[in-house]
Amino acid sequence: MYLGARPFCIVLKPLSTLIRQVIVRPVKGNGPVLYWAHEELVAAAGAKLCRLLLVKGERKGQSVRFLHADAYETFHLADFVYEIVGK
Repeated sequence: MYLGARPFCIVLKPLSTLIRQVIVRPVKGNGPVLYWAHEELVAAAGAKLCRLLLVKGERKGQSVRFLHADAYETFHLADFVYEIVGK
């Protein structure tokens, strides 16, 4: 899969029925080839999103007035992915 004008491509390679590997490699020429297990990326995203803070504010010049903030401490990654993918 080639993503626009980016100089790299991302490949999803199944290693088995349960384990998948995400590989990032240069489109042209030689260069570093990076890879992660699919589960590692999902776990890293879940770890970041479990401390999600959404803030609403109004900007007036260089000052910001915060109106509302929501903290999500019990974030469920599976539910979030379900809502995005819609399956």
